[in-house]
Amino acid sequence: MRIREAALGSKHADVAASLDKLGAVYNFQGKVLEAERLLKRALAIQERVRGSEHPEVAITLGLLGASYEAQGRPAQAAPVVERALAIWERFLGPNDVRVAATLSRLARIYGAEGKYGSAETLLRRSLAILEESRGPNSPELLMDLESYAILLRKMDRNPEAIDIEVRAEAIRVKHPTASLPKRAAGSH
Repeated sequence: MRIREAALGSKHADVAASLDKLGAVYNFQGKVLEAERLLKRALAIQERVRGSEHPEVAITLGLLGASYEAQGRPAQAAPVVERALAIWERFLGPNDVRVAATLSRLARIYGAEGKYGSAETLLRRSLAILEESRGPNSPELLMDLESYAILLRKMDRNPEAIDIEVRAEAIRVKHPTASLPKRAAGSH
């Protein structure tokens, strides 16, 4: 990042890309306040250079939303991730796996805010996209299935939660080497 900044100037799109990557690493390391600072800077550069509707902006918004989410700030995370979702839907269409990943992240945020009905709607939509694109027994469904089961338990819908957990376990049995899917942090 420092080399790019020295060579290209502090407001170049490549510098924003480096800020994104470093912000993602900081998010992963739990250094979420440092990540937030870098990601806000990257976002400002990208919006100025690329425009507010560019896919790179959606990636940065997703990373920034992840930072807010990790800080326990769902009220700040929700509008950022909602904006990323709108960009992905316009750019990729409503049934892309990046849209599904962003729906999943937004569902977790809504769940943290106690908006269970909205969270359920988003998780169902994400699962439908993944089932259609990856198949009904894909290990990529595990994260959403587990999130959905947790949500159903919060809503006191335990029999439905058990059904979802059984489905997730069946997928794990079919794919014993599969771990929880690692979605790109910026994609949701």
